[in-house]
Amino acid sequence: MKSVEHDYLLQSLIKQNEVLEKISQGEDLIHVLETIILSIEDIFSDVMCSVLFWDDKQKILKNAIGPSLPQEYLASLNNGVKIGPNEGSCGTAAFFGETVIVTDISLDRLWSKYRDLPLSFGLRSCWSKPIHSPERKLLGTFAFYYSKPHQPSMSEIDVFERFTYLAGIAMERQKVEQKREKYELMAENITELLLILDPKGYITYASPSFKTTLGYDPDELLGKYSFDYLPLNNVKFLSEEFGKIVKEKADDFKIINIMNRDGKYVPIEVTGVPVLEKSGEVKNIVMVGRDIQERKIIEKALKESEERYRLLVDSSPDAILVHDNGEIVYTNKSGATLIGIDKPSTIFGNSIYSYIDPKDHPIIINRLKQYYCGEAEMLDPVEVKVIKCNGESVNIEITSRVVIYEGRTCVQSIARNITDRKKNEEKIKFLAYHDHLTKLPNRFYFNELIQKQLDNMKQVKHKMAILCFDLDNFKQLNESLGHSMADNVLKTVSEKIRKCIPIDAVIARVSGDEFSILLPNIENIEQVEFISKTILATCNDEVSIEGRSIKTPVSIGVSVYPSHGKDREELVRKANLALDTAKQKGKNNFQLYTEEIKNKFVRKRKLAEDLKYAIENHQFFICYQPIINTMKNKVCSVEALLRWKHPFEGMISPGEFIPISEDNGTIVPIGEWVLRSACFQVKQWQQRGFYDLVLKVNLSVRQFEQENFVEMIANVLKDTSYNPQLLELEITESILMQNTEQTIEILNKLKKLGVKISLDDFGKGFSSLSYLTDFSFDVLKIDRSFIQKVLIDEKSAAIVNTVINLAHQLNLRVVAEGVETEEQFKFLVNNQCEEVQGFFFSHPLPVEDFERLYCT
Repeated sequence: MKSVEHDYLLQSLIKQNEVLEKISQGEDLIHVLETIILSIEDIFSDVMCSVLFWDDKQKILKNAIGPSLPQEYLASLNNGVKIGPNEGSCGTAAFFGETVIVTDISLDRLWSKYRDLPLSFGLRSCWSKPIHSPERKLLGTFAFYYSKPHQPSMSEIDVFERFTYLAGIAMERQKVEQKREKYELMAENITELLLILDPKGYITYASPSFKTTLGYDPDELLGKYSFDYLPLNNVKFLSEEFGKIVKEKADDFKIINIMNRDGKYVPIEVTGVPVLEKSGEVKNIVMVGRDIQERKIIEKALKESEERYRLLVDSSPDAILVHDNGEIVYTNKSGATLIGIDKPSTIFGNSIYSYIDPKDHPIIINRLKQYYCGEAEMLDPVEVKVIKCNGESVNIEITSRVVIYEGRTCVQSIARNITDRKKNEEKIKFLAYHDHLTKLPNRFYFNELIQKQLDNMKQVKHKMAILCFDLDNFKQLNESLGHSMADNVLKTVSEKIRKCIPIDAVIARVSGDEFSILLPNIENIEQVEFISKTILATCNDEVSIEGRSIKTPVSIGVSVYPSHGKDREELVRKANLALDTAKQKGKNNFQLYTEEIKNKFVRKRKLAEDLKYAIENHQFFICYQPIINTMKNKVCSVEALLRWKHPFEGMISPGEFIPISEDNGTIVPIGEWVLRSACFQVKQWQQRGFYDLVLKVNLSVRQFEQENFVEMIANVLKDTSYNPQLLELEITESILMQNTEQTIEILNKLKKLGVKISLDDFGKGFSSLSYLTDFSFDVLKIDRSFIQKVLIDEKSAAIVNTVINLAHQLNLRVVAEGVETEEQFKFLVNNQCEEVQGFFFSHPLPVEDFERLYCT
């Protein structure tokens, strides 16, 4: 028996030496552990061994090594073995930290939860021992398995203990080796300087980073005295500091200059940490250094930047203040100037509220609350007023943000004096809301004021009125007096009317010579009528403008809230409709909006729509009024006059539908139809014996404005083969007033076609005489208003006689229209008027009647 145990011991020693040699050679841990297992299995032929590793994070045993154990069994162990009582041999041994011997797995309670697994692989006995580090930390477990129940012998236990210890050495060595490799890797690749000194200051290790940072090869520094590389004037102080680390065994931090290989000193930030022996004595001092040259450069640049920034702040034209909870801790010179003091420091410690208009305090309080509560770091600019030391008020715009000033959280406010800007903005706003000439509110602002008043009306039961008016005959006035004097007329009228209206009323110039008045809080219609009549009378009085006496009569349209509407658009529209009615009634009067006006508007709109289809539906026809040559006492020409027979309304007066057609543009195709039809008809009469019969056709402004107007006339003449010498186109002063140069050009083109031009209603407007020199006419047609009064008014008779004589001197023919009596006819004959027209001779006649009277 002793011989067997001796053999086991001898084999054990041999195997131990082999294992120790592998460990000392640094062979792989798995290979070493497999060598231990196979060594034991060589010693005891019927044993199978395993090693499990402890996972400290998962708190399980896993990663089993067991070359002789069934692979399926090892795989189940790799799923993880819990540690605890009754967790098999390995789990229980790890839990209690002692050897566990299970001679029969099938009977032992420690395997009660797992016995089916080992038994299924023929494993009947299992001993396990925990593997510990020298500090008694669990590293894993070592296990012996037998295929039959087995009680260990003393030799087996001895071998079990020895090789478990060797497994622990191998595991611990691997951990130490891994740490060493990690530290070496760190030391070799660290960018910081790593230096290990002995307690006297001699270098025992220098990291490779010394080569790149200071130019020294690490090996050449070994054994050198570290203080030899420091400035002489710092050696004494730094050696004393080093001594404190050794003596007090405490870390230290310094920024020191270390000489590089080129002899230049480099600023290094150094931390010294003592490494202690088990006895507590200092073994080494580890010095970790960082090159801070770049940081020094950045710090210098930052310092210079801060100085530049402070210079910029101090010289900034904007006021810059820093305040802590409202207390001023800094301001620049501009801030002092803004408040009205000489030295910025004078107001340090004062509250910003001392210089802010009390009305604006809530704004500042609310913004500071948001800053200090962290709700915002910067808010949009806000406008407030600053009260200077002399009491003067200044408008400023403040932009603020949170800053750190001298170590505390403050608010920096940049204040810009915007007093001049506010004045300019007010000017711009005034220009945007007011007429530049009269300084009255413009249309846009007037509409806003109406809306505001309407909003107030919803709460207070009051009436209000809108008056729309314009100057009668302003176009003629503008043409005759010139734009400069016309502007003075508009300013004079606005000033006169302003004196006629209540103080709470608003007058606005909405465009050209159009004005509007808002009368708020009126009590009754009579009040509106009184104001309107006052305006009419005032404007009708002559005023002296640039030495000339001028009358400026106006027409007024009125709408009243709430009778005529409850919104702005409706009230203004109805006031304008009333204005149109006032002008139709002869101007220089006022008209209150009525249902009749509404009905007329509805009718006008309906007729405007029907006019679009009147030509194609053959609703128009032409009447011809003969014009008599007084010398030959026969018909010399006819005037084509349009008539409209509406399918439902019957005959509609030209005085009603012609203005409508001019408004909606249908006058253009209608006018062409009239000209073409009349030329065709008169051409037939000429062919039947009226060889020299002249056709007179009226033109409108809208026709004259068409780009192809002259081309249209030429095409009609060509298409109807009509002789242009026998065509007279009658134009009114309204055409001549549009664009003088363009009008002259068109008239000249018409004259080149051979067409004659007649000036209709002569003597009725402002500038008739000037037209005679500016334009080339063939005929003057004296307005019927003068003819009607030649027998009862000497002035009218004198004017008619003068016009006839003037026309003769200018080689123009004269036509007198509106002749209704024999006496009027004789007067004209006696004054040598060549042609006359009127009811005395004939009304306008349809084609059939004309032919019956004059063509048979």
